[in-house]
Amino acid sequence: MADTRGASVNDVCLAALAQAFRRWRLENTGGSRSCPDLSALVPMSTRLIDERLAPGNRLVSHHLLLPCSADRFADALDGVHRQTNAVRAGRTRDSARVALAALTPRLGESVADRTTAPEGAQIVASSVTFPGEVACAGARLTAASLMCDPYNGRLSYISFARTTDVVRCTAVYDEVLAHAAAIPSHWKAALIAEDTPRS
Repeated sequence: MADTRGASVNDVCLAALAQAFRRWRLENTGGSRSCPDLSALVPMSTRLIDERLAPGNRLVSHHLLLPCSADRFADALDGVHRQTNAVRAGRTRDSARVALAALTPRLGESVADRTTAPEGAQIVASSVTFPGEVACAGARLTAASLMCDPYNGRLSYISFARTTDVVRCTAVYDEVLAHAAAIPSHWKAALIAEDTPRS
């Protein structure tokens, strides 16, 4: 689906997440047809290929507005892709890598705390890809989930874990989000609905 839309797999996952939050909100607000967009904090690794095993936390984040107000998946995907494309075109990851290299670890941690403050972003949406085949205790790993505490007072941590041919959505959430356990199911339903051929 990503290739046919000129988007990344992560763009598709985020668009489906926007649709999932929309479905979840409409289901839990007594029939209201409106759903505001939702600001999410999206972590990005600044590691180069030869730094894959280097120690230290080499992560930065950017704020992405999930287009939950979009009725159609295609519109949600356009909204996500426009934002992630701007991050790529502006070489945000490269700029952050240079900036982090100039900071001491303590100062870098302080900057990270400020840039990931909960104001304006109540959820974290993270993604990791396991390249090729991965084995666990001698068995082939077919799917995996990322787990993280919704830190800094955030309401939810959403993750996309990708293996060769599987993407798994996991939600860790604060109990104030009633029925939030349904968000991954809504995410899957949004993808299935979009990928089903229309007659």
